[in-house]
Amino acid sequence: MMTLFEHITQVFPPLNTPQRVEKYSNLLYSYQTSLDTITLNNLNALTAVIKDPFRLTIKVFEETISIVSQQLNLDEFIEKIVQEKNVLEDEKVLLELAINKDTSLGVVRVYDLISFDHFWSSTPFIKLLDLLAQPLREKQQLRFHIMDKGLEAMYAENICFTPHEDISLPQNSNIDLNKIRSNCHFENFESYPFTANYFALISPPAQPNSFSETMDKLCLLFCLTGIFDIASLKENSLYLKLTGYKTHEYQIDLDKLTTTSLKVYQDVYKWIYAEKSQVTDKLGLARNVLSLYIGKEDVAVNESVYLSMTSGFKIYLQQNISKYVDARNKIFDQLNAISQKTSELAEKYLNNYYKSNLTFFSFFVSVFILKVVGSAKYDKVFNKDATIIFFCFIALSVTYFGFSLYIFFQEGGRLREKYQQMKLRHEDLLDPADIKNILRDDSEFNDDMKFLDKRVIHYSVLWIITILIFIAGVLSLSTYITWQKLFCLFQP
Repeated sequence: MMTLFEHITQVFPPLNTPQRVEKYSNLLYSYQTSLDTITLNNLNALTAVIKDPFRLTIKVFEETISIVSQQLNLDEFIEKIVQEKNVLEDEKVLLELAINKDTSLGVVRVYDLISFDHFWSSTPFIKLLDLLAQPLREKQQLRFHIMDKGLEAMYAENICFTPHEDISLPQNSNIDLNKIRSNCHFENFESYPFTANYFALISPPAQPNSFSETMDKLCLLFCLTGIFDIASLKENSLYLKLTGYKTHEYQIDLDKLTTTSLKVYQDVYKWIYAEKSQVTDKLGLARNVLSLYIGKEDVAVNESVYLSMTSGFKIYLQQNISKYVDARNKIFDQLNAISQKTSELAEKYLNNYYKSNLTFFSFFVSVFILKVVGSAKYDKVFNKDATIIFFCFIALSVTYFGFSLYIFFQEGGRLREKYQQMKLRHEDLLDPADIKNILRDDSEFNDDMKFLDKRVIHYSVLWIITILIFIAGVLSLSTYITWQKLFCLFQP
């Protein structure tokens, strides 16, 4: 397949060294040529290669002949060229091809790899980052469609350099940007809200090139901003601050940033953020270890740093596993204490029932025995005084019942509050999800509360029935208040 430059030089052979300039958003070819070899077929082949808006211009003395992609009339263009060629006598003409690339869909076409590579290599690092940032912020991806020869395809999760225009990118990163933002202060986060995975090459080329080197630099840059305490980009300079056992500060020229330690920083970065749990603990340990290994002049480190971090974290976990087990055991102990308190509360409520009704029973039996033994009659056991005293006891019992019920609900509320406080108290050591798992999503506590609620309902019903039975018995044996008097009282 012919490239754009091969097509245009076939249609318009150059008579001097062509000027070839391709940038991120445009391309310009300019050179002297003749009009001897132009045909409709090869002009059609040329315009078919160009996938973006363009203008092709031929300048003959003071006159200009041009075609634009929006109004493509090749027949008219050739006709004008033929007319000019008839009056020219082997005169040279100036040809210009200007392409304005349409990058709105997150695709940048590269027509002339040599020219684009020169632009890429000569552009300051921070300006390249700015060019990449806008489509990455808006589209979450950027594809460089290489329409020239000589570049091996490269892929990252959000950026690729490929000869295929409609390839899909994986974008399967599990790195949480919010975790990075909450643990690291990157002053330019709003402008560059990216993780290192945006630029980490999944399929690096066999031979490094300017594009892969830039991707490696970008990957290292965002590894550093996700590990160091403070980072900021200003002009073409990177400021970093690391606080661990020692404090280090760096001011690095981005164009001079070396990627010799990229593999180490990538391993550290993935180790910290690949799992969403223990990010803060890992990051704190990483900073402490890194501060002991890192130099004063640059951020280069060797592979032993990563090994020290992983070994140190294993020791950290071993030291803290006993604390974890203790915390779990404390939760179980407190849960058992709450469960025991639940049983005690139900038992206490039942005892109040016994105490209250024992008084009735004693009074009822005493009066009944004294009257029956004294008179040998089973009716008229309760006279006026005994009946009034009994109903005073009834009033006290009802009051005691209401008070016991009030105290019960107060104690139940305190148990629920203590349970919630127990959960909150352990969140500084254990993950809330782990606490939820230990407590089985509150199932045991909820079962205890249901048991308590059922008990109080049963005991309350029993208490009320007992009071009603005593009242019915007294009304049946009283000479002061009888069933007949009650019925008459409520009759109209």
